[in-house]
Amino acid sequence: MTQNINLIQGSSATATPIKQYGLRGIYKTVAMMRSGDRFPAVVFVDLYCGSGENILPGEIIAGSPISMLAGLLDALRGKGSLTKAPKGQWLIVFNDIAPGRATVLLPENVMRWQAENGLQVDRDALRVTARDGKEVVIPIKYITASAASVLDEITETLDAYKNSQVIMTIDPNGPKDAPWEKLREVWHKYSQRAELVFHLAATHMKRVAKARNTCGIGFFAPMPDHINALIQSIIGCGGWVREPVGADQWTLLWLTRFPPRNAWNTETPFHKIETECGQAVIRRLSLTKKELELAA
Repeated sequence: MTQNINLIQGSSATATPIKQYGLRGIYKTVAMMRSGDRFPAVVFVDLYCGSGENILPGEIIAGSPISMLAGLLDALRGKGSLTKAPKGQWLIVFNDIAPGRATVLLPENVMRWQAENGLQVDRDALRVTARDGKEVVIPIKYITASAASVLDEITETLDAYKNSQVIMTIDPNGPKDAPWEKLREVWHKYSQRAELVFHLAATHMKRVAKARNTCGIGFFAPMPDHINALIQSIIGCGGWVREPVGADQWTLLWLTRFPPRNAWNTETPFHKIETECGQAVIRRLSLTKKELELAA
């Protein structure tokens, strides 16, 4: 019975398809980079996974969990994929706080996607035959919990398994909802083994910061004022920033100590954050239109 499940997820007809394309490319790239002997355990986590579908006017677009799975499939058997199966054990974790969204609706959409791609249908695993003929089995775990509590479990995993790696997608329903301080704590303690992929509306962050500063109170205080403040708070990170999309300036950030040297195929360009192009994008994402005009 799914009639009482909350189906409402934040979606944009402009930003959502571009987001999914970008996430798919990121996960293919990171999977290929973390497939060798140095990475005995890799955990792919979506902290705000939703149902696996974005319902937009006139169409349904795959959600971030399906984009993650598609990226991993691309890495294992797609064009330019790995020639050998990954050396380590991989795990996928899908979490959402809305009851039933991750644990009921998402498994149904995962199995539908598996069938459409000629894979063995298994709600609890991604099963792929790699190019060297070995079967790769990646367990899938579905959770209903707060993002903060999942971060506590991730911390325990990183403590228990010293060589484990974690790649987290953070796409909250409004940036105010993210456990910002916990995310920074995980990064500061485990930055050699943790990577953060953010999908955020830069305009929303600036509006909240303006309201907070106007009110003079701790209004959504843990949230950074803007994209540059977020990047500066993730001390020592490198990574990539995507050109913004739409009036809300939706962008993707991949923050890591070990970014790829080259970008992956994407319709909307990514830039290394330390380059001139990357800094120009971050500046546009972080300043208001009026501030940009005054600074010109």
